[in-house]
Amino acid sequence: MAFGVYAGAAIDAQNDMSILCSNGTAYKVYATPGVRQMTATPASGSALSYELYSDSARTAVFPSTVGAGVARTGSGSNQALTIYWRVPGSQSVNPSAYGQTVTVNIDF
Repeated sequence: MAFGVYAGAAIDAQNDMSILCSNGTAYKVYATPGVRQMTATPASGSALSYELYSDSARTAVFPSTVGAGVARTGSGSNQALTIYWRVPGSQSVNPSAYGQTVTVNIDF
């Protein structure tokens, strides 16, 4: 997920993923647990916080455990799942490139 240039104001964006599961198969989608904080490259000790959400209003934090995953049922065709995210404003960070790896898991 690329968020562009952070200039101190909040940034909202979204990314879609495609999931193909057999028709009628129940599954849950969740992200790796942990702190949602991108670190600077090269390392400078600076970090940029963000959060993942399962709704466009950004009120439901995207689940990070299998039991609480976003529940869906497969249709036999590709299904889109949108992950919404927000980089909050007013963070004091050094100019740099920031990144963090997030793994999205599907449990069925």
